[in-house]
Amino acid sequence: MEKAVLVFRHEEMEDLGVLGETLDQSGIPWRYVDFFREPDARPELTEALGLIIMGGGMGVYDVDEYPFLSFEQEFVRHLHRLRIPILGVCLGAQIINVAFDCTVESAPRPPEIGFAPIVLTPQAEGDPLFDLLRPDEVVFHFHYDYMDEVPVGGRLLAASELASVQAFRLDRTCYALQFHLEIDDRFLFERWMSVERVREKILSSPWVRDEEDLRRQAETHGPRLRELAHQFMGRWLELVRERQENPPPHVPALEENILSPS
Repeated sequence: MEKAVLVFRHEEMEDLGVLGETLDQSGIPWRYVDFFREPDARPELTEALGLIIMGGGMGVYDVDEYPFLSFEQEFVRHLHRLRIPILGVCLGAQIINVAFDCTVESAPRPPEIGFAPIVLTPQAEGDPLFDLLRPDEVVFHFHYDYMDEVPVGGRLLAASELASVQAFRLDRTCYALQFHLEIDDRFLFERWMSVERVREKILSSPWVRDEEDLRRQAETHGPRLRELAHQFMGRWLELVRERQENPPPHVPALEENILSPS
């Protein structure tokens, strides 16, 4: 199968959104691996030019019900060993976090749902991707579980009022975002708000007075988030190109079978 940026998707609505537009324009091949359709899908390491892991309604520890979550953690560990670029969004960030021996928890904190600022840390200064963000960038949040620690050797890049870890980086190639950078006003209302169970959760947030209020917020922040998503994905894709054009020394050969047998 042709090498591509693999996009792990756990629900149909949790797709690339605005990020997908940048991927389409890049000329770099990419494809979804839809675990909600094929829970037994097990792509090979040799297929991956890069990896993007999207969100989902399940918890990162629900591996008994969703065994592919365990596979994803192992896949992340090995791609990182190979210095293949990785980007995790929401659940995807938590998968990266747990893959490197950190803990994700939910109660007793309330869910973080709606538009709210994140605060960049000093370690974000000069970061190749996070230097695109404003110090108190307003982004869209939708999560019930929280990350409270960064993997050993990682850099904490952003936090928020409720979440001590909103983003972190491992080495130069692995980024984890608790927030949803793929969301703009169009995507939010055409995709997420059209799913009744998701709509109910969003409108139950104390940050959202009603649907009209949410639409006003989305129209206010949407253009900036769309621009930021395109720029951010463009920078991440530069990491993908760099890895292909200048493979780092002293990493295992990509053809080596280092995943455990299924």
